[in-house]
Amino acid sequence: MALRIRIAFVALAFALLGTSSASPILLKPMHASVLRPSLIPDTTSALYVSNRSFIRHLHSRLPLYRKWFQEAAMQSSQDWRLLAAIGYQESKWNPNAASSMGAIGLMQLTERSASEAKVSDPSNARESIFGGARYFRRMYKTIPMHVPEPDRTWFALAAYNIGYGHLEDARVLTQRAGRNPDSWADVRKFLPLLTQEYWYAQTENGYARGSEPVHYVDKVRNYQELLLQAWGDSGVSLERLTLTPGLEKSPQQRTALLAADAAENIDPMRQSQLAGQIQ
Repeated sequence: MALRIRIAFVALAFALLGTSSASPILLKPMHASVLRPSLIPDTTSALYVSNRSFIRHLHSRLPLYRKWFQEAAMQSSQDWRLLAAIGYQESKWNPNAASSMGAIGLMQLTERSASEAKVSDPSNARESIFGGARYFRRMYKTIPMHVPEPDRTWFALAAYNIGYGHLEDARVLTQRAGRNPDSWADVRKFLPLLTQEYWYAQTENGYARGSEPVHYVDKVRNYQELLLQAWGDSGVSLERLTLTPGLEKSPQQRTALLAADAAENIDPMRQSQLAGQIQ
């Protein structure tokens, strides 16, 4: 009976991870037989797998960098949870990450974006976070001031991913079609058209993989929402989001998390050193 209740509790918690509310979700153990089929998560879905990994990294990786996200956010007048969500989407908070497009580090800065953000060593986690925050702020300030929130933030995220020029091309196409170029809901429908010659031939900056910023914004928003559930305005932390009831990690659990991160190119010794500096 206890095992069935535990399984039901965890299933319901994951089913609710995709909700849009930033308020903490308080769950009571339920008998498996009373769960509606719609509340049982699809464990094969990309969102389920992504959120499961996110929550694991929320415990094992984010504590190493949270202070820097918060300091960078204060300097650039941003929400640290948004910056952390960008960092997670970019690299899963892995300072050793590198892409085939030449982007490296925790915030995945290219040589050009690193230069614009005055980052000398993108592989340095602290430099990457502060540089990424400056670069995102630059994208945000480039978006016309008359664009309302939250659309201006979503446009800035898309520009961080694909570049401002391609975003502006999509806004122009949106306006030509009689839709609202200041609405993310409208522009996101035109970004994927930048892969089609008929459409990108009409633009100033040409071809772009326009579906990527659409998915990018959706994922960052999802991670930011989870971070808001974990760290609301009150500052109360991880007890709001956890894979199992109760947050405190035993030494065995912490060792397991470090081992999992080591398998993904995060040095456990480096983790321990950073944890000592940041705590």
